[in-house]
Amino acid sequence: MSTAATTGELERPQEDSLALVVSVENSAPLRGGEGGVGPVVSPDGAWVGFVDAQTQRQLLKVLIFGGSPVALTEVTASILGVTWGADDQIIFSTVSGGVFRVSSGRCLPSPRHQARP
Repeated sequence: MSTAATTGELERPQEDSLALVVSVENSAPLRGGEGGVGPVVSPDGAWVGFVDAQTQRQLLKVLIFGGSPVALTEVTASILGVTWGADDQIIFSTVSGGVFRVSSGRCLPSPRHQARP
């Protein structure tokens, strides 16, 4: 057992990787979530949505226990914040000021609100 586990602190498994944390003593990188940031969990707890850390413009999801990531959408500006609503819609904002909605299935995002210059 690591020192972090005994003190109650969480260790980060790898730089720029999502981790599935079952308990403080038992965490592992999320297969398929490598290079992901900003994780959000689906309302049913079956999926983890995340932003690709390299491009910061692609939104993906992977099963909670790992697997192949599924690309949901890609936008032209970096994604800032993501939330997964109870209606299975994913809402996210971009650095360009737009707020978008996308179904948790693959599709193009639709604008929810466009910031005015």
